[in-house]
Amino acid sequence: MKNLILSLLTLLVAAQAFGQKVVHTERYAQDNQKLLSRADIGHRVVLMGDSITDFWPKRSPGIFVEHPNLVDRGISGEVTAQMLLRFQPDVIDLHPETVVILAGINDIAQNLGDTYNEDNTFNNIKSMTELARAHDIRVVLCALLPSVRCRWRPEIGDVPEKVASLNARLRTYAKENGIPFADYYSALAGEDGKTIRGEYSPDTVHPNPAGYAIMENILLNILDAQPQSFTVNLYPDGPAEQNGLAGQETSRYDGFVRNTSDATLTCYLPARSNGKMVVICPGGGYSGLAMRHEGANVAEWFMEHGFAACVLKYRMPNGHHTIPLSDVQAAFRYCRAHAAEWGIGKIGIMGFSAGGHLAATASNFYADAGTRPDFSILFYPVITLEEGVTHKGTRDRLLGKRVNDKELMAHYSLENQVTENTPPTYIALTASDKAVPPENSYRYYRALKRCHVPVQMQVYPEGPHGFGFIIEDDVEDVLEAAYRADVFRDLECWLSQL
Repeated sequence: MKNLILSLLTLLVAAQAFGQKVVHTERYAQDNQKLLSRADIGHRVVLMGDSITDFWPKRSPGIFVEHPNLVDRGISGEVTAQMLLRFQPDVIDLHPETVVILAGINDIAQNLGDTYNEDNTFNNIKSMTELARAHDIRVVLCALLPSVRCRWRPEIGDVPEKVASLNARLRTYAKENGIPFADYYSALAGEDGKTIRGEYSPDTVHPNPAGYAIMENILLNILDAQPQSFTVNLYPDGPAEQNGLAGQETSRYDGFVRNTSDATLTCYLPARSNGKMVVICPGGGYSGLAMRHEGANVAEWFMEHGFAACVLKYRMPNGHHTIPLSDVQAAFRYCRAHAAEWGIGKIGIMGFSAGGHLAATASNFYADAGTRPDFSILFYPVITLEEGVTHKGTRDRLLGKRVNDKELMAHYSLENQVTENTPPTYIALTASDKAVPPENSYRYYRALKRCHVPVQMQVYPEGPHGFGFIIEDDVEDVLEAAYRADVFRDLECWLSQL
């Protein structure tokens, strides 16, 4: 966080040197004071921009009447450096839930007389985005509208090409960082793909009420997004390798599932994503899966904290040791394929007990960049298969008939597999764990430190194995209340640094 603030301060100084010619910090000063005195507006959304935003309430007031939480903070003629300078009073100090940034055309028009530099414009928009996210403000980035020329600066050339280039960078940045992207450009462009349609603009630059109506539909669809959950079969045509288990899958009263021979992924998408997702691998000693307190409960907790989450019902190995990893990698491929659609930039993995062994396996034996987790969270994981330290049932069910194969045991003793490319890792366990010796976590921690991989380990003094995530009021928690609060607080703190 310190590095982020220092870098942003540097950018602010640079922006001030560029934008100090005209700074409009007083334009909305009185309105901001009035707004802060009101307690009746929830889910505040600030629209930051130039004349296109500035003219919106005048040309299409209906959306602001129907949605009083929308706050217009556009200023006609401004370039992005000027917006960056007033971002604190006009956005951050208003404590909005969301900021919508539409900016850049006046940079292209060289409104302050400076030569247009796309890098500067992009970095100003990026700085506004990072400032907002550092203050837990959701960001929506917008495509510049089509423009064949800047009517007020007709001498400026290559406007369509400059607009397209900046839009492409913004779209890519949004995709990589899980930021919703309002593509006004595609919706308003004419047949030539460069000019705003005549029926949407009176001057080829600014929208008319019909044009704003198109923009409003796009924006409201983003702002009104609802949480979703759904389940997909990772192998609709059947897996390449079977695990040999026969009979029906069974589920116990507490959500423990046995005899899994089909791999499914249950996805939980929050209404307000922070751009990160975690694939959750429940534990169960490779004999079954604790789908509630190490699955669905975990996903719900992450959703409440802005993360998308997917609970993987992976197949039991039954001696086919490559099957669980194959299922994880299939899950990652599915999630990566839909990441842009879901607004996801980073995808990590989380595992409990034997699921922690699987998560650590996936963190070191990834097939390619797409299947490499961006971060790894391990709760009381099985790490080593060494006799006397491992969890015997986990080892035996993973290796099957090859349980005495020393080479295979060493291969799946994951303290041996850590490299500098292992993703940043968080480990949580109790010192009193009787089922999976804490030495498993300690060995992995030491291996990560040796390879200079960022790692944090939290060891709680008391508590049984398998404490998972208990979030229901009517379920007795096996952890003391103080330790449970620590578990959630410590994990939340680590996640905030991703």
